[in-house]
Amino acid sequence: MDAEKFDPGLYAELVRFYEFIQSRKGAVVRGSVPAPVLYRLRRELGQSAKVVPLNPFLSISIYKDFAVILLREGSQGIYHYSQMSRQDGEVRMQMIWSMERLRFFAATAFQVAEANQGVAVASILKESVLGELGRMWLEAFHEESRRHPAIRFSHRPSGAGFSDMWISAREFGVVATDDQSGDILSDLVPTVLYNGSI
Repeated sequence: MDAEKFDPGLYAELVRFYEFIQSRKGAVVRGSVPAPVLYRLRRELGQSAKVVPLNPFLSISIYKDFAVILLREGSQGIYHYSQMSRQDGEVRMQMIWSMERLRFFAATAFQVAEANQGVAVASILKESVLGELGRMWLEAFHEESRRHPAIRFSHRPSGAGFSDMWISAREFGVVATDDQSGDILSDLVPTVLYNGSI
């Protein structure tokens, strides 16, 4: 099947599968689904958090201390636009961010941290250039941080945050970021860790 086409039959079948998994309080660990189907599923089923261990195979990794868990916001942002149109040499996209989903995402970050011996949570986003979206993101994380005073929380802008993650990996337990940044990191970091490129 062409990965760029949306398949309504496959989508309906996957919705039934996801609903069955949710009814059993389970989680889908990994799947290979064409991107348009996957992103629509995430949006419509509220799959706002994707958990990705960045160093899953410590036995073969050359960086044993790097135990960062990446949390990607999986239903909003550039990959999850609600409308797109192209006209006269311009592409226009509309993205809608929901405070409800951001609160769910922030809560999941702290839940993952609690489940991993209370490791620190770091929110990473270039909020300074994102205006109201950046403020809303920080609001959601600060609200959740107040509910978990025992868990250390920090926020860093994207560039500095990702650099710091390499320099002092032990300070980072759960890294929560947007889907596009998380997509790049989840491909790049394991490649570096297992090939010894740093």
